[in-house]
Amino acid sequence: MSTQLVQVAAGTTPAAPAPERLTDGERRMLAMLAAGLSREQIGRHTGCVPTTVGRQLTRIYRRIGAINAANAVAIAIRDGLINARPNQPGASQ
Repeated sequence: MSTQLVQVAAGTTPAAPAPERLTDGERRMLAMLAAGLSREQIGRHTGCVPTTVGRQLTRIYRRIGAINAANAVAIAIRDGLINARPNQPGASQ
């Protein structure tokens, strides 16, 4: 078994630097997701319809290797893509 495969299985693969992985807008969207905002609420903050937000989130998941929203948030926090304690406008709405 290759070292890289073992690292992937163990979740210890080195992360790419954040600026190369996600745009600022994508990181903001992940931060809003981590703060508990729905697609509708994220859409209000970004000016997108919920369907567009969903497509953008799916693209983000693929780029960071996530399988769902919870996994994306965990990866984003682990890799330093978002702050573990977001202070996002509208998070308490």
